[in-house]
Amino acid sequence: AILSTSYNGGSTNTGEALNKARTFAFTSANGARSGVPKLALVLTDGQSNDRSYTVQEAGLLKNSGVIVVAIGVGSQTDDIELKAIATSPSYVYNVKNFQGLDNIIYNVSNTVCR
Repeated sequence: AILSTSYNGGSTNTGEALNKARTFAFTSANGARSGVPKLALVLTDGQSNDRSYTVQEAGLLKNSGVIVVAIGVGSQTDDIELKAIATSPSYVYNVKNFQGLDNIIYNVSNTVCR
């Protein structure tokens, strides 16, 4: 499903994506279960259009018990924003392009599956 998604242009609205994850994706009505870890992989250019909203929503998502991994894609990522999104600094990764995701998948899985 992810690979068939197309980019429609526009700005980077990371805060809204985090809000939708919290209020829709990670709810019991949509399959979230007690005792089962909740994990969000956030792929972003690391430059949201509203940093304060992004940081606020990241905090709410993490406080709801979701483990958040932030993956910056591209050469202009903002490490401060990525660290604010992620559960911890060790949950932040950067790749130059989407093909670079293959190079970090092992590290990401080792980090979140401890």
